Amino acid sequence: MKRAARPFKLGLIGAGGIAHEVARAVRDGRIPSCDIVGIAAHEPASARSDELARLTGAPLLTIEELLRRRPDCALEAAGAEAVHAFGPAVLAAGVDLIVMSIGALLDDALRRSLEDARADAELILPSGAIAGLDGVRAFAQSAAVTEARITTTKPPRSLAGARYLLDHHIDLPADAAMTVFEGTAREAVKGFPRNINVSAALSLAGIGPDRTIVKIVSDPAVTRSTHEIWVSGPAGELMVTARSHPLPTNPRTSALAAMSAILAVADARARRNR
Repeated sequence: MKRAARPFKLGLIGAGGIAHEVARAVRDGRIPSCDIVGIAAHEPASARSDELARLTGAPLLTIEELLRRRPDCALEAAGAEAVHAFGPAVLAAGVDLIVMSIGALLDDALRRSLEDARADAELILPSGAIAGLDGVRAFAQSAAVTEARITTTKPPRSLAGARYLLDHHIDLPADAAMTVFEGTAREAVKGFPRNINVSAALSLAGIGPDRTIVKIVSDPAVTRSTHEIWVSGPAGELMVTARSHPLPTNPRTSALAAMSAILAVADARARRNR
């Protein structure tokens, strides 16, 4: 008789919309045989953290306490600061790490630190709120990408509070579309660290953060975030458009990004149980 696989032990880093969606997927059996063993939240005393603890039945812990519970995998959905603060320690402990704040990896020193720390653990980068990255990687694998662009259009509330807007004293109009940024993926991630991880994902799959061009548009007429990717090279062109509603609980987070996180956890569980 085949022995039943042990439950997959998952740790959550962050208590925002993505962590809640993953927790609901575990609760509802969409990620079978998965136990959430702890939550390392940026603000452990917050109402959102308490709500997530009730939803999962898991305790709020420091990252050190979480790692002592020996999870198989940790899902980071807490922002670039969390990747800097906790990422190397998670990988060094032999714990697979799913990074949703992919923009953090445009810091070359951090990326090297994560690679050095990973040992036998996997560093997992989901596609987030966009699609088509397999095609971009195929282009790049044969050095066939000469140009890569992404235009992201969001309703103003999804961009409100971004560092770039505050630094440049930009007010988003409530009655007209406005291009608020155009530059490289590296610049975009610095200015919009919680809004534009998709540009980092595209750049890492393709020709890098300094050659990938990003345009960000605020448009009060749209209700869904739209990401239009265009990649070209000698082999041809790749054009992909993804539209996703924001999470009701966090307008800065795409529902597609949350679905990508759920899939990443399910895939990590499947790999561990092979």
